Amino acid sequence: LFNIPAKVSTVFSAICFLNSSLSLTRCGAIFCDVSGLNVSECSFNTNFANESAGSIYFAGGDAEIHDSEFISNVADAGGAIFIDNYIVLDVFNSSFISNVADLGGAILVEGELNLHNSIYSNNTANKMGGAIYSDFYAYIVNSTFTKNNAEKGGAIFIEDGKIINST
Repeated sequence: LFNIPAKVSTVFSAICFLNSSLSLTRCGAIFCDVSGLNVSECSFNTNFANESAGSIYFAGGDAEIHDSEFISNVADAGGAIFIDNYIVLDVFNSSFISNVADLGGAILVEGELNLHNSIYSNNTANKMGGAIYSDFYAYIVNSTFTKNNAEKGGAIFIEDGKIINST
């Protein structure tokens, strides 16, 4: 749906992304390379990518997601979201339900991940990180993980980080 060019900061608010698959193999709904991204009160449902990111592929700048839902998105890596190039992703008050990938059923991050007050349920990774896969640092606070599944790291597979007041 959206291929955002370099150096363009973008805000998505109150939009439903449904059944999308970009011709790019990297993502289903939003491809954002070297830009700032803010997603608020959006819904991403049944989006698909052959490679990375069933819904959002992001590779630069600051990325924030607030009060959004990601349901039944599918990709090889990062069922809902794939963050590349060692940047920071902040997620607040969002839900990730029934997303599927080989790595990171809901989110795959090659960078820093900060999760706050979010829900991760029924996400599946065929290999690692049923809900979350991070090969750098993850800070997870006040979040709930239920019925996520993977060969390694049923809910979370992280290299380093802190998990506070989460179940």
